[in-house]
Amino acid sequence: MYLLYYSSGTASMAVHQALLEIGAPHELRKVDFETQAQKSAE
Repeated sequence: MYLLYYSSGTASMAVHQALLEIGAPHELRKVDFETQAQKSAE
């Protein structure tokens, strides 16, 4: 299963659409760039 980290206004939507097209199992996780969540240890 794929884990896709995404944020509004990024190119992750293209990857999400591709996963949907091929029917690959995936999970979405939103990243908040305003709070710099992408830099947390989690």
